[in-house]
Amino acid sequence: MEAKKIQPYASRVLITGVLSLNTVIDSINRGEIYRFIAKPWIREELLATVKNGIHRFHLLELNIKLQADTLKLNDSLAHANRELQSKVHELTEQKVKLDEAHDALTHNFKHSLELCYRIIST
Repeated sequence: MEAKKIQPYASRVLITGVLSLNTVIDSINRGEIYRFIAKPWIREELLATVKNGIHRFHLLELNIKLQADTLKLNDSLAHANRELQSKVHELTEQKVKLDEAHDALTHNFKHSLELCYRIIST
């Protein structure tokens, strides 16, 4: 349990000659043991367990880094989305103003044509 506090991401291996099931289960549960090996162990099995434990540790480190990168990218994306929403709002307001100006110009053009028609008619 102390090893877990000191190195929470370490791959802990329990090697024991004691085959008391209660002791083994308690050790595995409290220490969050990665692998359990009983004596007498086979050298190749022990080496493979250590290699797999190292590989697991590197995967956990990579996972932590990827999670941090993902959070950073999510923050950047949220910021970009806020900026985009702001730009869309600005453009929407500009479009409304342009539509109003267009309507005013159309009205003035029709009024000018009406005046020209009256002048020519006169």
